[in-house]
Amino acid sequence: MTRNLNNAVAALAALALTFTAMAYAIVPAEHPAAIIATLA
Repeated sequence: MTRNLNNAVAALAALALTFTAMAYAIVPAEHPAAIIATLA
């Protein structure tokens, strides 16, 4: 059970990093604060 939970958390973290990378690729570089505010 704990192992499955850890795997789920790791998968969600990987997805979050992927979406963050996509956001940085799509959104202009001069607006990093807007990205951080959106994630926060």
